[in-house]
Amino acid sequence: MEILLDRSSPVPLHEQIAVALRDRITRGSLRPGDRLLSSRELADRLRVNRTTVVQSYRELQNDGWIECGVGKGTFVCDPESSPSAPIEHPVPAMNAGFDWDSVLPSDLGSGPVSRADSGAPKVALSRAVVEAGLYPAERIQEELRRAMQDFGGSLFEYAPPAGYEPLRQTLRERLAEQGIDPSRNEILIVNGSQQGLDLVGRLLLRDGGAVATSKPTFAGALDVFRWNRSRFLAIPLDDHGMDTEALDSTLARHPARLVYTIPTFHNPTGVVLPQERREQLLASTSQHGVPVLEDDWLAELREPDTPATLKSQDQHGQVMYLGTMSKTLVPGLRVGWLVVPKPAFSALVSLKQSSDLATNLPGQVVLHRILQSGFLESHGPQLRQELTRRRQLTEQCIARHFPREARPFSPHGGMGLWISLPRRVDTGRLLEAALQRGIELSPGSRFDPTAGTVTGFRISYATTGLEQLAPALETLGSLLQEAVSTAPGPSEQPLV
Repeated sequence: MEILLDRSSPVPLHEQIAVALRDRITRGSLRPGDRLLSSRELADRLRVNRTTVVQSYRELQNDGWIECGVGKGTFVCDPESSPSAPIEHPVPAMNAGFDWDSVLPSDLGSGPVSRADSGAPKVALSRAVVEAGLYPAERIQEELRRAMQDFGGSLFEYAPPAGYEPLRQTLRERLAEQGIDPSRNEILIVNGSQQGLDLVGRLLLRDGGAVATSKPTFAGALDVFRWNRSRFLAIPLDDHGMDTEALDSTLARHPARLVYTIPTFHNPTGVVLPQERREQLLASTSQHGVPVLEDDWLAELREPDTPATLKSQDQHGQVMYLGTMSKTLVPGLRVGWLVVPKPAFSALVSLKQSSDLATNLPGQVVLHRILQSGFLESHGPQLRQELTRRRQLTEQCIARHFPREARPFSPHGGMGLWISLPRRVDTGRLLEAALQRGIELSPGSRFDPTAGTVTGFRISYATTGLEQLAPALETLGSLLQEAVSTAPGPSEQPLV
């Protein structure tokens, strides 16, 4: 079955497949009773994830174009009953287990990274979080002890829905130093940045709609938007971040509900969007009337010459700003914040109340005391210095051991980097081989808004100690050398 996919198109691959099959049925190339390839066979032929084909088949079945029976195959329906005729679902056999696949969404996100079964020590290059030994655990313990003395039992009451007021005020003061000057009714405390993503998704994408984002982008955001039945407008990314000219062209042709971007220390590539592109992004989204969600997940690790945030340059009140302390302090406090324009504030507070009533008060009080004490002004630079050491060691190992086809974007920073691979390389097999050697990596598919066209993986160097990092990267380099040299087909540029 010849289906030509435009992997550079912002139209998701599953939609392209469904449209192509509908067209063949309409023209008679596929006739009633014709059997289609299985989802696995078609995915292999088109070189996409099986989930992509499953989603296409499910949409066609829901619209009455095809009929899928468990164990029977997939067949084209009679055109007289398509697409409006009701779909007959097979009656389960006696004592058969309930068919959850028939009622659950077909795209449930990428899930956690698998782990090797061997007992070998794991080198975690998959998690964008600092090594536990770098947490200021003693300082947090001391602040919590003092808070319990000062507050007593009231420390464990519900916090106000918008957040602990002293913390909100302190954050407003810190944000003002960055050129962001939110009023009291523009800042909302959330349970980590992941809840911030979820709230924005529920607010703007409650009935679907398109999200424009870079390809690749943060996997946690993709999971949130997919749960809101969103489709993605995938914008190319290069050494300088999101291609803002491509963004403008895409927004001119396709309406979007949201632009999601990580302009500073992009996850997963680590690149920083230059000032010129930041201005282009703001101008384009303003022209097309699309709100922007800026994810500033590593704000405390900014270098002095890093361009100003999008929010600080926002002249039209269209940018929402997402911050967190999960990466630069500790992840377990689960405290982040959203800065939003006043018209969206009340709705987001209401959504938050319906979700969790309030963010945990002890975590907010502890964070407030740490910020007030000035501790972060010394902890932040020390953490940045430590991550720089690990990044430099990683770059040296890559230059020494990795093949030339497997090099990161440059420059990059933050907590990790992205390794693109030629499409002819079986990334899944490579990562499985690494896993068997005790090295955990994040596969490119987790960061792919187009469900299967990105080949590569992320290396996070923040979680692993220096003594483990170099040997792991040397081993990974050997696996990469073998994978590239034995992969079939000519060398080609990877698609990112």
